Amino acid sequence: MAPPGSYGAALTPGGSSRETEVLLTGIAEALNELRHLDSEPGGPAVDGFAAGSARVTEITRRYGEPYRLGVVGDFNAGKSTLINMLLGRRGAVVEGVVATTGTLTELWWGEAESGEVLDQDGATLFRGTLEEAQRYTDQRTVEGRSVHGRRVRVILRLPADVLKNLIILDTPGLSATQADDATTMEALHLVDAAVLVVSSHQPGGDKAVRLAEQLRRTSRRFLVVVTKKNKIPDVNVALAAVMDTFGATADGEPVAVDSIDALVALQELRTAVDSAGPEAVRGVQDRLAASGYTVLYEHLSASFLGGQGSSGRSSQALSDVRDTLKRLVARAEREAERLTVEAEQAQGERDKHAEFVKTVLSPQKRRLDRRLQDLVNLHVGELLEDVAEAAELAVEQVHTQARRMAVQGLWKGISSIFTDDSGLPLAKRMEGMVMDALGPDRLSIFSQALHRAALDELSFGWNESDLRIGEVGEVVAAKLDPVLTQVTAGAQGLVEEASDELFNSVMVWHPTLSAVAATEMLLNDLGIGAGAQRRRDRLSLARRKAAAGVQATRRSLQEAQWKFYRAENAKIFKQLKAEADRRASEGGRLQLEAQELLQQWQEAADVCARLADACDELGPVRASA
Repeated sequence: MAPPGSYGAALTPGGSSRETEVLLTGIAEALNELRHLDSEPGGPAVDGFAAGSARVTEITRRYGEPYRLGVVGDFNAGKSTLINMLLGRRGAVVEGVVATTGTLTELWWGEAESGEVLDQDGATLFRGTLEEAQRYTDQRTVEGRSVHGRRVRVILRLPADVLKNLIILDTPGLSATQADDATTMEALHLVDAAVLVVSSHQPGGDKAVRLAEQLRRTSRRFLVVVTKKNKIPDVNVALAAVMDTFGATADGEPVAVDSIDALVALQELRTAVDSAGPEAVRGVQDRLAASGYTVLYEHLSASFLGGQGSSGRSSQALSDVRDTLKRLVARAEREAERLTVEAEQAQGERDKHAEFVKTVLSPQKRRLDRRLQDLVNLHVGELLEDVAEAAELAVEQVHTQARRMAVQGLWKGISSIFTDDSGLPLAKRMEGMVMDALGPDRLSIFSQALHRAALDELSFGWNESDLRIGEVGEVVAAKLDPVLTQVTAGAQGLVEEASDELFNSVMVWHPTLSAVAATEMLLNDLGIGAGAQRRRDRLSLARRKAAAGVQATRRSLQEAQWKFYRAENAKIFKQLKAEADRRASEGGRLQLEAQELLQQWQEAADVCARLADACDELGPVRASA
């Protein structure tokens, strides 16, 4: 079938489906509502919801635009010449024998020729004439080098009929530079179908093969065109090689063309149609057929862009969106798995610290309470034995003095024992006698010894305990050194405070209530002239009362001192427990946050999965290899 009589015949792929557009728009909006999840740890991801929404929006926009046919292949394979042939005019895109095209070049319909350059965000870098814009496509120019590798788009508008319902996308050649390779590979999602151009001299390099595989994975139909067929002795050999290389992935058999001959023939056809006769027209049409243009045109028009190709456009758009959704589902599932582990770890931390209080801190407090009680009992017992002995000596001293005076008949002297010339009562004199017997520093030494021992018990009891949490062996004591240091430093002042209390307790309880009472009974007995046996009985009773007073004093002092250290022990425990409780609370908070975020990610995964199913229901997606 020959092409129409005028050059630049219109290729008319089918338009878009309103139902598909509505679904894609809804998907973009749904993903945009999930964009807050991109702000979670790790920052916005390449496969984040905001990026996914932008990608679906771009797919939807392109789906509403004319059909996009990409032209890809190795550099110097003849891509630009082939595009000029499809447009039926020279110079629409720049040609060269070296790597020329350095940007994505889009050819659009326009009533008048013009061009513009857009950056990757869509901002306009240049707008002007077609010739001026073309300079940005050519790596050999200053303008072209200034935008090379920057992912810019050059849009050229010209009044070629073939572009009325079609956008042709020219790409940088493969194997020229890494930047060109990256630009071409990233552009594959921008096209609905592609023409893979290979030179008859080299029917397909490794990068062209990888590009073909990528087109197949993304469900892009593509046709292989072998250029420069007149440059080799047997084009069938080249076609066979191309078939062996790309036959499993390409749509249909490869087509061989001579783009230059075809372009010349198209220009001659226009002249022949306008001024020459039928014979001349048929002659030019035969030349077109010999160049391979006719086969290529029919393949593109009938079976590649129209028919199955046109109806497959919706499936391709849905497939692209579904791939995006699948990546988002995978990301959401990964995040959900991570948060599940995080929630479990946080719960473990919470339980671990709560268990630590129950099984380590509380038992340690009870152990120290018992040890402090034993320590206080020991020291107070030793002190009260000394006090009892001192009181016994004081009683003996008073008894001896009173007896001697009684024998000598110095009854007035005996009464002076109750009150001396200075007016000091017996209680004060007895206190002095007890203190003389004890020694002037005995109470101070005892107090300091007791408090040093108790302080050591508190400090070392907490510091040297095996305060470890769980199997990980976290040493709480090491992490809570400030707490223990504060308690240790503060405890230095306990010595003076408790020493005064102890001194007052001993003086109040024993001498005044025990020894003095016993001595007064003895002196009263002497005063009424009782016999020796009576005096001995009275003295024995006084001693027993003194001993009872010592025991009462012992219990009182023990209780007072133990209560004091028990309170200090409780302070340390309270601070350690407060830290453990804080950590347990923090673990609970982290667990709750992780669980809430986990639910959001699970819901996001469900949303994306449902949207992917909706894509399948609207247009079954071709299975990817």
